[in-house]
Amino acid sequence: MTKKRVNLIKARKKQKLTIRAVAKQLHVSKSSYSNYEQGKRKPRLHIALKICKFYGKQLTVLFPGEPLSSFKVGRKGGADDVD
Repeated sequence: MTKKRVNLIKARKKQKLTIRAVAKQLHVSKSSYSNYEQGKRKPRLHIALKICKFYGKQLTVLFPGEPLSSFKVGRKGGADDVD
């Protein structure tokens, strides 16, 4: 069972944005961003940092309990998601 990233969902809803709108701004697919929120996938570090910058929040706030070392670095063939 996956654990939803509640703070990530709250940040999006606070700005009254849809998953599609956020995904477009971050240049990731809608399904990738949805998977990040649902805890089904973890974004690569550069995407996680873009998300943090977009919301103006720290990594530890949006991804609590997920140490920096748990995020993969680099790009996998230019794809926007991991695992």
